Amino acid sequence: MNNMHNSPKLLNFNNITNIESEHVELKESLTQLKKGVISIVSILNKHKKGKIIFGIKDDGTVKGVTIGNTTLRDISKTISDHIEPKIYPEIIEVLIEGKKCVEINFKGNDIPYFAYGRTYKRIADEDRILSKNEYEKLKERFGNNEERIQDKMKSGRFYLPETASFDYIYKKLNDLQSETELSE
Repeated sequence: MNNMHNSPKLLNFNNITNIESEHVELKESLTQLKKGVISIVSILNKHKKGKIIFGIKDDGTVKGVTIGNTTLRDISKTISDHIEPKIYPEIIEVLIEGKKCVEINFKGNDIPYFAYGRTYKRIADEDRILSKNEYEKLKERFGNNEERIQDKMKSGRFYLPETASFDYIYKKLNDLQSETELSE
């Protein structure tokens, strides 16, 4: 994490209205930090990396934020306290159109990530909740193959009917194989 006493990084955005996406989130002020933490988790769960900039309205208007002596440290603590598993983002002060903003760059491969005890997924520029219970249902539905669950969460494609699980399918396959062996 950069110390705030370092000179801010200067960024020039010509078309800032179009930068919010599945990978990038804009927040007008630091009062939206809780929503920002949720966006970090949503983006990580789908893309494994992303960026949030505080000080820019959704319409792209740069407002800037007030950055005190402990602002960057406080942001880091909030992220550390409320995201599981832990991540260690880069949190820096930047100048955009001459106004101070905070940029958070993050990445992680330990999907699923949880914020405030819940997990989320990014859809376009929106954060959608996936409760622990829904996640457990996915585990039941797809067996306990964590890698497959993570791949399905990222792609958003679930092809098995709710009543089917991998355990059920494997059991049926084994039953069929046993019946075939007995009839031979």
